Amino acid sequence: MQPKAPFESYTEYLINLLILLDEKGETRLSEAVQTFESKFGAFIPPKDRALMSSGKPRWAYLLEWGRYDLNQLDLMTTPARGIWTLSDEGRTWLKNHSEYDSAIRSMDTMLREKSRAWRGTIKKDKYYTFRWHDQEIHCDADKLEQSALDEIRLQNPSEAFRFRDWYALLDDKKVSVKWLFHLLTGAGYDEFVTYQAVAVLRKLGFNIQKNSEKAQMQPKPNQDENQQDSAISYDLQGDEFEHFLEEIRMTLPHRLPDIASYAKINASTNLKIIQVSFPDINYAHYEILFRRADEIAFHFECQLAGLNLERLKQSKPFIEGWSNELGAPIQAELWGKKKARIAIRLSEIDKFIFAELSLKEILSLNNQFQEGENFFISNIKEYARKNPDLPFWKMKADIYTSMLARFIQVTFPDLQRMFGGQKRHSASSITNGVSEYNQDSRSHHKLDQKINEIRDFLAGRFVRTPEPEELCDWIQLCYLFELSYEGQKLFQFVHPQILNNDWLYRRTKKYADVCRLKAPIKG
Repeated sequence: MQPKAPFESYTEYLINLLILLDEKGETRLSEAVQTFESKFGAFIPPKDRALMSSGKPRWAYLLEWGRYDLNQLDLMTTPARGIWTLSDEGRTWLKNHSEYDSAIRSMDTMLREKSRAWRGTIKKDKYYTFRWHDQEIHCDADKLEQSALDEIRLQNPSEAFRFRDWYALLDDKKVSVKWLFHLLTGAGYDEFVTYQAVAVLRKLGFNIQKNSEKAQMQPKPNQDENQQDSAISYDLQGDEFEHFLEEIRMTLPHRLPDIASYAKINASTNLKIIQVSFPDINYAHYEILFRRADEIAFHFECQLAGLNLERLKQSKPFIEGWSNELGAPIQAELWGKKKARIAIRLSEIDKFIFAELSLKEILSLNNQFQEGENFFISNIKEYARKNPDLPFWKMKADIYTSMLARFIQVTFPDLQRMFGGQKRHSASSITNGVSEYNQDSRSHHKLDQKINEIRDFLAGRFVRTPEPEELCDWIQLCYLFELSYEGQKLFQFVHPQILNNDWLYRRTKKYADVCRLKAPIKG
């Protein structure tokens, strides 16, 4: 039994792995992968030769997953760690399926039955408890469902209906599983993947289904087609959005007050953010988030929830004064389970007016949008008077730059006085409610900078690509300072072929392995 053409499915990898093990007998993982390539390399399609983030080709991953599935089907066994061998059932199966097409049909059927059996064995528990990062999450399925439906009824957030593959049926509405998981844990959408959300929600008994239409965006309930089109038409797209972000990044330093002139400014097209950070204010930064409703904010994002809450509490007495000085209401609030923010939101209505009305119409808006009553509109009107002929993206960039610079000018002196030059807090000092604001030493300051760089890189906010040797240094630092989660995540970006230093790769792998053992369980 031999393949006749390039592999077209995962099933063919499983069948040919069984054929290989039948010929070789007991073999080690590395030897099995090497022999598979020499024997079946001509049948591996180009798409499966693409390298994954670890440096391994995709087909090698398929082979390792194949070993797991074949073990579950009792067609092969691993008598010792790293040893692969065909089971008696596997030999019998090969004898009974000597014709290649018949073997494919049979294997497909077995995999489908295995998948159905696995889903059927999930024990439903609407009071499920699991660990997420360093927290223990206590889930109540009924409360989560009610909270989600209330949020949809009151706010109708677009994120609730944005999904590609998987959704949960709530009251006949197709709801994003990632949005539900975000509600449950407070996690950012870039901190977890869909399968983690699916696994937890299935455990809680939610009706999870796969989307057959593969739609990028599901319409909001009770929203007709014309309303939906107008709701998304006013955001910049493609090259214009990139020009828009770059314009803000380049012009903002010239608009900042002298006291804040040492800011570090990053822009990310993928994440749709402009971020302004200061080296002496740890675990916090200014940010513009470009979403359906944009936001200008100062975010407290330490992994220790206690520090974020403490900072938010100290900031609240200033909110009224800042709001009066800006002429716009500032909100000080929790953000998810652990983070906090001080923010001005630019509503969908504001953005729609900005895009759909001409500058002349904006200038003649009626009294309900008088200057001083609406932060966004007043900035548009002031700018439109002075610059009537600029392209839309450039005008929008200048206005957003002015708004962020003004927000920093008003808030930064107080925030810098309260939180500038802070020493990193230990978990115990936060837990006990003790706050020590001491001037950072040079070494602490450099260490905090490096840790922030590592976390920015893992979050996709780092503006440059670190060198391979620098990644190895970062992993060693994570090992030394017990940043286990960051250390094991960084190792996926270390490729031995690019590093070209066997000794350094082996040493870094040891550090990463220790980090992986110590890292908190995710999801």
